[in-house]
Amino acid sequence: MEKNKLSKLNIIARKILTVLPKIFYDILIVFCVLLTVVIVLQRITNSNQSFYGIRIFSVISGSMVPKYDIGEVVICKDVNPAEIEIGDVIVYRGNVGELTNRLVMHEVVSIDIDEIGYRIFHVKGLQNTAGDPDVMESQVLGEVVFKSVILTFLYALATSVYSSFIIIVILVINVFVSFKPSKKPKQLGAHIEPVEDENRADKNDNEENDDDEIKEENNEKDNVEENKEIEKEEIKKEDKENKQEDIKPEESTTKKSRTKNVTKKKKSAESKEN
Repeated sequence: MEKNKLSKLNIIARKILTVLPKIFYDILIVFCVLLTVVIVLQRITNSNQSFYGIRIFSVISGSMVPKYDIGEVVICKDVNPAEIEIGDVIVYRGNVGELTNRLVMHEVVSIDIDEIGYRIFHVKGLQNTAGDPDVMESQVLGEVVFKSVILTFLYALATSVYSSFIIIVILVINVFVSFKPSKKPKQLGAHIEPVEDENRADKNDNEENDDDEIKEENNEKDNVEENKEIEKEEIKKEDKENKQEDIKPEESTTKKSRTKNVTKKKKSAESKEN
């Protein structure tokens, strides 16, 4: 029984090990597809459109060091301007001087409200001595939520010539392999056959164990029946012996009576002759 349990645990472990890489691979593919969609959408719309309220930006200057270093990738989400507070880091599109049509990520240092009720944000880089021109609500693209280490690593790979070449080669191989349906059944068969063999071996072991138990039970029953028959035969023999012992005395008495009668008749005959 312990061997059967161990074999079943081994089968379950093998199944898990075969399924986990596939799940991880599928998650990675979905993640890469979503990341590509976000980046392409931002490039096409010049970051005016977000993907479900999410935008991705990379830091290209050191104005926000040490909070955000150059090359780091940050996640920015759409936000209601009324919810922005002092100390939040926002991304906005500049419209004055050198900042015209440029995306800037700086910290909010103060907030004012104009006569109409719209907010005016005063922002500044951590390494800058002077603040930026006033930022209106319409310029704000979103609030920085966090920086992603994984995306930063992927961005570093993507910006390198060698790593991007390797990524392209891997993607091409993946597409080439995925469009070969004839190989999939073989791979599935290769994974399934050992499991089926082990299942069959387990079934055979269980059947053999059941057969052995049944044989033992049958042997015990046969032994019990044989013992009963032997006891019956012994009882019959004892009865026969007892009957024979009862009959022998009766025979001896009858013989004695017969001999007595014979002697009496002889004596009577002799007396008559005389």
